[in-house]
Amino acid sequence: LFPHLKNEFSRSMPGSLSGRTRSPLRLIASSSPGDLEEQASDISEISSVQSSMCRSVVENSTTEETSQTSSLIGNCQSRLGQDLLRMFLQEIAPDVIVEVSGRRIKAHKCILSSRCQYFAGILSGGWVESAGNVIILPPFSFNVVHFALCHIYSGVSTIPD
Repeated sequence: LFPHLKNEFSRSMPGSLSGRTRSPLRLIASSSPGDLEEQASDISEISSVQSSMCRSVVENSTTEETSQTSSLIGNCQSRLGQDLLRMFLQEIAPDVIVEVSGRRIKAHKCILSSRCQYFAGILSGGWVESAGNVIILPPFSFNVVHFALCHIYSGVSTIPD
C-alpha cells in the first residue's frame, strides 16, 4: 500500500525483527514450532501500560477498587481495550476532566473524540481548553457516565455489579 515506507519501516524495527519483510501473520502461518518460540520471545508479554508506571496507582487502591478494576479490565476482548481501559481507570496521563453531578472524571481528549461523536463535537472547538480542559455534562448519574466512558475506552458492554 505504501511502498515508499517499506525500507523506513524495516529500519525502525528492533534488531532481531529488522531483516524480516513478511507480515506478522505470514510469519506465524509459515513458521515451524521452533521459529514460533523465537518469534514469541521477540514480543513483550506485557504491555507498556501494565509496566511499573501503573504499580503505584494499584498499590494505593483499596481492595474493592482493585477488584472492580480487574473485573472491568477482564471483560475486554482485546489487549488494546484492556490497556486503554486501564489507562482510563488508573488515570494515566489524562488531559481533560469530565464533570458530572458535581464529581470529576479524568479522561483523554484523543480517546473521547475518536470514539464518540458527542465528545468529538465538544472537543473540536477551542472552548474546552479555554474552560480549563473541563467538560461539564448535564446532571446525569455519575455511574452511568462512568460506565459510558468505560465503554468508549474499551468496548466493554457488561454492566458491573
